[in-house]
Amino acid sequence: MTRRLRAGILAAALALLVLPAAPASAGQSDAPDIHWKLRSVTLNGYTGNLVVKARVRCDGKGTASWTAIAVQDLRARGAAPILCDGQGRRSTIVLDPAKGRFHPGEVAMDIALVACSTDFCTVSGQSFSTTV
Repeated sequence: MTRRLRAGILAAALALLVLPAAPASAGQSDAPDIHWKLRSVTLNGYTGNLVVKARVRCDGKGTASWTAIAVQDLRARGAAPILCDGQGRRSTIVLDPAKGRFHPGEVAMDIALVACSTDFCTVSGQSFSTTV
C-alpha cells in the first residue's frame, strides 16, 4: 500500500468522528472514554523533529492510543498508548520524518484517538494548523 493511499485512508477515518467497528447491540460494552488536551507542538532545531506533547486520560475498561501526523513539505507519523486506568498523564510523540527535517513555519496536524472495548473500537479525530 502506498504512503499516499495510507494517508488518504487515515484522513477518511479522521473525518468520521465515531466509527464503530461492529454494530452496537444491547449486550455490548462501551469503549473507554479518552480525554486529550494538546500541551505543545515544538520543533527540535538540532534534529529537525517535531515534538507533540499532550495530557491524556482514559476512563473505562479497554485499550486506547493516540496518533499524531504532521505535514509540511514532508510528513511524519507517530503513536503512543494510553493506559485505561483513569489517571491523567503527560504523553509525548516525537515525529521524525524518514527523509529530511521539519523547518520553522506552518505545519498541518492530524490527531487520531482510538479507544477499544472487547467488542468494538471508536475513532475520533482533530485537524489543525500550527506554527513551529
